[in-house]
Amino acid sequence: MGHLVGIDLGTTNSVVASAEGASPQVLVDKNNRSQFRSVVSLKKRKSKKGGDDTGGAPEILVGDVALDNWPMAPTDTIVSIKRLMGRAVVEPEVEKVKRGFLYKVVQPSDGTRDSIRVVMGDKEYSPVEISALILRCAKEFAEFRLGGEVTHAVITVPAYFSQKQKSATRQAGLLAGLQVIQILDEPTAAAVAFGVDNAKSSDPKCILVYDLGGGTFDISILMWAGNLFSQINLEGDMWLGGDNFDQVLIDHAIQYIKEEYEMDPVVDMRFMVELRKAARETKERLSTSRSADLVVASLLKDADGDIIDVVIEVTREQYEAMIRPLVDRATALVEKALANADLKPDQVDHVLMAGNCTCIPLVQESMEKLFGKDKILRNVHPKNCVALGAAIVAARRGPQVICQAPDPANPERECGRVNKDEATVCEKCGAELSLRKGQDDVGLVVGEEGFVGHSIAPFSYGAQTAGDTYNVYIKKNDQVPTPESDRMTLTFYTRQPNQRMIAIPVYGGDNLEKASANNKQGEAFAVLPPGLPKGAPVRIRIWLNSNGIFELAAFLEDGTNLEPLVLEGYKDQKAVEKIEEVEAAFHEESLNPEKRARLEQARNEAFNRLKRKDYEGALEQARRVNEIADESEQADQSDALRAKCDGLVNFTQFVLQEYSWALPAERVYEMNKLLEEVRQALQGGDQGALKQKCEQLDAATNKLPQIVNVLIGVRGAINTRIRPIDPEKAQELFEELERIEQGLKSNSSAAKGQFEAFLKKLTQVIEAMPKAVVQKCPDCGAPTQGKRICPNGHDTWIPTAKSGVQSSGIGGISSL
Repeated sequence: MGHLVGIDLGTTNSVVASAEGASPQVLVDKNNRSQFRSVVSLKKRKSKKGGDDTGGAPEILVGDVALDNWPMAPTDTIVSIKRLMGRAVVEPEVEKVKRGFLYKVVQPSDGTRDSIRVVMGDKEYSPVEISALILRCAKEFAEFRLGGEVTHAVITVPAYFSQKQKSATRQAGLLAGLQVIQILDEPTAAAVAFGVDNAKSSDPKCILVYDLGGGTFDISILMWAGNLFSQINLEGDMWLGGDNFDQVLIDHAIQYIKEEYEMDPVVDMRFMVELRKAARETKERLSTSRSADLVVASLLKDADGDIIDVVIEVTREQYEAMIRPLVDRATALVEKALANADLKPDQVDHVLMAGNCTCIPLVQESMEKLFGKDKILRNVHPKNCVALGAAIVAARRGPQVICQAPDPANPERECGRVNKDEATVCEKCGAELSLRKGQDDVGLVVGEEGFVGHSIAPFSYGAQTAGDTYNVYIKKNDQVPTPESDRMTLTFYTRQPNQRMIAIPVYGGDNLEKASANNKQGEAFAVLPPGLPKGAPVRIRIWLNSNGIFELAAFLEDGTNLEPLVLEGYKDQKAVEKIEEVEAAFHEESLNPEKRARLEQARNEAFNRLKRKDYEGALEQARRVNEIADESEQADQSDALRAKCDGLVNFTQFVLQEYSWALPAERVYEMNKLLEEVRQALQGGDQGALKQKCEQLDAATNKLPQIVNVLIGVRGAINTRIRPIDPEKAQELFEELERIEQGLKSNSSAAKGQFEAFLKKLTQVIEAMPKAVVQKCPDCGAPTQGKRICPNGHDTWIPTAKSGVQSSGIGGISSL
């Protein structure tokens, strides 16, 4: 096995660390830099005449070289991709972020509006693919420093990352060629880095981690005692970070240029790239000096064509006035975290600052003012602590055991010997190796599925049901992963007869009034069996795994596993959207029986493919359903003949299987012989022979005994007139009919009387049914005719939390 590392995959910068030696260390790249830019750019080959050289393929650059190439390729350089991980192109916050990017952010051509792509060199890339390039760069320079292959990594994410964002990060790691040991939240990683050097006392300490990175802000409050710690509260803001602190300088410069030179520079993409870089550099200089010049030289021209050198002096006082609303926003979240943890500032023992933006003096002062200078810990560099913590976790979860006993030569240092997994004592100093898988490890129990018992949910998780009800499964600050004993099951109910699909949207947040007022974490779908009545119970269980990602199970009342699919916004989402069209096509009132049967067969196959996660197959079958629905009555004669023969073959097979007992032996032989001849004709290309054999089989089936014709007619009436409106009644009638058929088959005289009574009852049931099936929205009553979303915007696929017609309330808890 190769080396294990921890990777802080940052919005602006990324850091790689290793903990395989005596102490954890940040790995520097070939240029001796401890961090590299999270930037990907496309370098196009240039011809001698200055145009693109179509003979050479463009080169993909990653890291600092990509940043250097940014001015040359302003629309082909991807920055801050972390902000788009697991996002949907239609999210309002994504729309805001797009205005600050120079590259295109689009809906994927092979996906849906619930996912996202960026464009580089006229080619679409997913955020996963871009992040994988960054992670691969981290892997390669770690291998250069460690002198061997890097195979495993712990990758960090913000505590407030959603299901899709965490899943996307794991996918990026796998695509980069890494085995992802753990997706670890950044505040916990920072706390681990702190704990290695500071856990010298068993007295409990209250630690607050203030993590202000390039794109996100997290607060974690933990209780620490010796080697043990436990999170007690998490807060955060997914849209507050260094990018925002840069933007205030960018906006200031744009306004200055407009007023000073009476021009709008935003149309010049190369200038905007250099302005963004200059703003970031100015921000960093203002952390150590009282003033700095924001300089962008020789890129703009005034109305007379003269070159403009933009030079704007910014004092620290001016900058602090600009960013104070952002700092106050962060401080307000810290105060909220304290209140939710029922703590006062003086009850916090230490404040750990993580993330490059905590180097801003005003940020430091805000925490010093709230907690006092002595409580702010600065012994671990804010840009390194997250990666260091991840590296420590990677080492502790790996197959090697590092001795942490005092070094006999220097008791102030750890021994640091790397021992084999099966070792019980240190090969160097002979100390007992207490740090092993399954035992306490810097406050976390290490097992095959990750850390158990000390991480917490950053917010509540729940399922949306009818009426926008929020049915909470996991409460904020609940233990992660969810213990088996605490995994709650709620019972919900279908809202339409014969409903074939159920949607389970999962939200995260603490607005208990409306599910949609929270952040959508993902959506699951399940295919239901045909014939379920309205109000059929569906039991749904949701829990968080060791990575803080929600998982979901769904069962019918009889225990049938519905095997729900949690969608990721790619071909799976597209397949579900195509199934929506299928349902609408299937409910056209003008369908003739033959076409309806063909639609039913294709629809069932589409459902089966979807359940097997064969999304290409589901899409193909869904397209087939729409093709059948769109067929003209004047279709090609050969196609019409083959369709007729297919239907006749299916009908004959059904008759022979179900009612051969009512046919003379010679008729059974004749029909079987004709059936085989029609099958052979279908395989051949002779239309005349096919027509002849089909007519012969048609004539044979027209001579069925009266009892068979009546029984088939009864089945057809139940299927076409009763099942679409009341599947429960249809099932009841079918079961009664099957009992009568068994009696008729055994020539029971009583069965004949029972059949006559059954026919009278069936007639009464049909007369009481409405003449046509008019599907209505269970929320507002608007006609839907099979469409998932009603004209008033209600989702008819989501269940209700109460049986019957109600559309609000909390479902009952039950066990699977």
